[in-house]
Amino acid sequence: MAKNGLRVLAFAKKVFSNASDRIGHDDVKDGLVLLGLQAMIDPPRQEVIRAVKRCQDAGIRVKMITGDHVLTAVAIARQIGLQDGYDANDKIFAVTGKELEHLTDKEWIEVAQRSAVFARVVPE
Repeated sequence: MAKNGLRVLAFAKKVFSNASDRIGHDDVKDGLVLLGLQAMIDPPRQEVIRAVKRCQDAGIRVKMITGDHVLTAVAIARQIGLQDGYDANDKIFAVTGKELEHLTDKEWIEVAQRSAVFARVVPE
């Protein structure tokens, strides 16, 4: 689903035996029962596609930075026409925020120049 540009949510449940008015992360780190997956589409607006094209026509290398999953981000990048950052197999170079955390300054520059998509990136 993510490869097709859909945003995917998982739903789960857990029954608690005691009455509590608060639930924390430790309460739900295990023992959950998967109920299912839900996918939704949030298609790119036409003006985004046009803006990317105009930037590329002007010689601007467009990059996408998102909090989305890397598979979803790559699918959206294709939909908006990102042409920068492809390898010989027509695969978009994408990097995640976690991967960025471990790069040296030199590697950062190389990845920033090569990659078109930065996914699962947090503001920090």
